[in-house]
Amino acid sequence: MAAPSTVGRTPLSGFPFCAFLRQTATANTRPPVAVAPAAASATVLPTAANATAHPVGWPVFQPATVVVGNESADLDSAVSAMSYAYYLHQSALHLGTADDRPALPVLNVCRQDLALRTEVTWLLGSFLGLAAAEGADSAGTKASFETLACQDQVDWTTIAAVHLVDHNQPAAQQADLFQGKVRSVLDHRADGGAFPTAAVREILTIGSCATLVAERFLGRSPHTLVPGEISRAWLDPALCVSLLSAILVDTGNLDPALDRATERDVSAARDLGDLLLRSPEATGLLLAQSTVQPTIQNLFRSLFDQAQAAKLDISALSVMDLLRKDYKQVVSAGGLTLGVAAVGLPLGDFLSRLASPDSEGAFAQTLVDFATSHGLDLLGVMTYFPEPTFQRGLVLYSPSADTLARAVDALTLDQDPSFQMSSVDLPMGASEPGALVVAMNQGNIKLSRKQLFPRLIEQL
Repeated sequence: MAAPSTVGRTPLSGFPFCAFLRQTATANTRPPVAVAPAAASATVLPTAANATAHPVGWPVFQPATVVVGNESADLDSAVSAMSYAYYLHQSALHLGTADDRPALPVLNVCRQDLALRTEVTWLLGSFLGLAAAEGADSAGTKASFETLACQDQVDWTTIAAVHLVDHNQPAAQQADLFQGKVRSVLDHRADGGAFPTAAVREILTIGSCATLVAERFLGRSPHTLVPGEISRAWLDPALCVSLLSAILVDTGNLDPALDRATERDVSAARDLGDLLLRSPEATGLLLAQSTVQPTIQNLFRSLFDQAQAAKLDISALSVMDLLRKDYKQVVSAGGLTLGVAAVGLPLGDFLSRLASPDSEGAFAQTLVDFATSHGLDLLGVMTYFPEPTFQRGLVLYSPSADTLARAVDALTLDQDPSFQMSSVDLPMGASEPGALVVAMNQGNIKLSRKQLFPRLIEQL
């Protein structure tokens, strides 16, 4: 399809951060692909073998420098990529080293899957005004976001420099593309040790990668490129809303009970919130439907509630869509391919969806099909839901009974930290031959995929 050309408008879309996102897309674009190359695939990450295969009808980007988030392409990953690219560009302008092709933020997801990242499209459309105002794309979404680069729209052969955000260990399929090109790594999970020669490696256990980016603008990072009094002026309302929304979503609105937010997350969020309270455009947009006073806590609550509602709006998604929406894949120490999807539903509701007609067959068939298409030895689905109190669950599938048993053992060991798993009965009809599936409630809600992957990698 031909992407619509009219760009949407919001009270924040005229600020410099939004202008940069449109500018860098234009500067790095060549005409859309008219005919699909033979190697094209819209469902896999780019590799050295298909680095120039692109979706038909969409612009193709030929950047020299990219900022790339992780393959789940969630809100933190998308915001960190966009805002860090902006920081690099603004710093280069200040230092007199900018060229005619600014760093390009890349959403590390296939174009056809962008619509599944509902919290990302919410921010892009409702706040940043990057949605096309007319028409719909081939997936039936309301906006095309043609000014954003997805990973299958990038000509990876033109890239000389890569900056990684919200991950420090690339997907196996992308490792060769990045080798020798990574200049900086910003992440908030355990350090996998990749790219040790990168000029900057800031890998800390904090709540959100967006905090690390925000600290650069605020002048509090040891890796700032310009003085803080210069970079703080770049924190316009559009950028502040973006960074703050990612921090709040990743930390559960800074909820201490979840044990995700650190003092650095809280400090960055407060500074961003203070700046937003001085912006009539931002407070009007965030608190327009509210009668509460414009305090920082009310602003946090409003932004978090809107972002969380967008993230959990999955009513139109099939089970297969849910698995694709927030998915990551790794290889274990023993060479097994492991994939884990995060799904915003209570465990019981997800199991019911598996047993419903939209699961296209027997209870486990969607899990089997997904695992087979991704070449997985083990597929995990971590469920979560914030109401009435925050809850987590886990579904595991493997084509191997031995692998499944070892995975269950790894997660139920009396080992610190403990996931506090307890088994759950599967729905009626889920015990047919070959349905190698187990379901468990997770008592320790503080542990997420960040802790699940290391345990499985080590034990399998």
